[in-house]
Amino acid sequence: MALRSAAPYVFDWVPDSVGDFLLRAIAFREDGTEVSSSPVRIGVSSTCFQVGLLPTAVPVVEKELIQDLLFEMGVGMHWLPSELEDPAALDGMDMILAMEDAEVGIPHEMLGWLESLYFDRQLPVYLLGNHLLSATSGLTSEEYQRWEHLVHLQGQGVEGVHQQVVLEERGFFQSFLQGRFGQVSPFLVSGEMDQASATSNAEAIVKLDETDLMVRYPAGGMAEAAQPRWVSQNFPLSGPVGQGKDPIRRALFQNAVCWLLQCGTCSLNDLQLTLKDWDGESTTGEWVEQSFELANVGACEATDTRVFIKYPKGVELGSAEFSQGLGAENHQEGGVLQIHVGRLTNGAASKMTGSFRTQALIPGLHEIQVCVESNHTESNCETYYWMSSGDPLMPATIAMHWSEDRMLWLRVEGLEGMSYRIQMSHDLETWVDFADAPGPLTELPIPQDLSEGGAATFFRLVSGMQ
Repeated sequence: MALRSAAPYVFDWVPDSVGDFLLRAIAFREDGTEVSSSPVRIGVSSTCFQVGLLPTAVPVVEKELIQDLLFEMGVGMHWLPSELEDPAALDGMDMILAMEDAEVGIPHEMLGWLESLYFDRQLPVYLLGNHLLSATSGLTSEEYQRWEHLVHLQGQGVEGVHQQVVLEERGFFQSFLQGRFGQVSPFLVSGEMDQASATSNAEAIVKLDETDLMVRYPAGGMAEAAQPRWVSQNFPLSGPVGQGKDPIRRALFQNAVCWLLQCGTCSLNDLQLTLKDWDGESTTGEWVEQSFELANVGACEATDTRVFIKYPKGVELGSAEFSQGLGAENHQEGGVLQIHVGRLTNGAASKMTGSFRTQALIPGLHEIQVCVESNHTESNCETYYWMSSGDPLMPATIAMHWSEDRMLWLRVEGLEGMSYRIQMSHDLETWVDFADAPGPLTELPIPQDLSEGGAATFFRLVSGMQ
């Protein structure tokens, strides 16, 4: 993007497209070595909504997770100051996000802040918690009644549960369950849950048998009221322990934020992925760079866009580069390189370019499959063929081991699609064929007349054949 050879190493960057980007700085030493900074994530949007996060000492959801989910949407997040005495801190805010405190629950100050922001400043609110009604010991009886009115939930006690939720949504547009950021299917909740019901002017989106876990105001199909929109979520956002960013709850959260911001639910995406100037021939061990181009020719912006490059055994993928996106993961065991593109706008300016390096480790015809998918689009794949010649670069291994029944076995490990010739000798000079061993794994018993006494016997592998 830029090269600077003197302090202060400053440059201006004007992005030419909407999307998600990772930027990093590289410093070069005089001896030619280099050191890189950690990447900085930047989201570029045509209309950048701003969300203000109310201060919470011990939030029930990590702030970094919230920020990551909002960034995936192209939405900025600001951590509001601990004291909201300065009205300027709220300038430019389009929505307020508040979270229950994991230690003190709902403090007295939160009630006052939310009433002021919601009724006076007329800002839509997303309230996240695990016990929005039962963790209210810091509120007086009169304050608790105001709190129930504000969050559009009425408490009925606490009960332990472990069951699948029921999802319902009124209205023609399924903004929460089939919204812009993905389709939401039923999921499991477990633990101590508040027993609560939505107020008459609100709508329950997520519910169990006798309780409403997520409500929105106003209800679907109703005309907009005098007050702005509100969402209360009374179950964990992060999913089961160890699961982290649960994709279903992530989509539900992002769809709810989109509904609050009225950002639109268009899902008419049409992704086209093309490999440019495909190089279909090489020799084993030769690195070949393949380039691709991704475009969205649909009517709307694509979200959570991903590119998958699937390669077979005997092929190795090296570095990958791309003009925009949030990073790449190479799963060598499964033979899949996944590039997280994120958001991809539609139109002529939507093109994303990238490249990846491959080398063949064995000769023959290899199949490379390149796929792209996003929210609301099925996986679209193209298959390319690549012929490599030369000698195998991954020799097989041969070893002997005893089985539980005291039989001696030969074990050959190689590559799938290859076959190896096993030879044996008694003097290391004259070799005769013993057996063929197809990859990736072959185990053969050694005959007893060879393994029990007699002349020494040696085994070897000769060059593999496809």
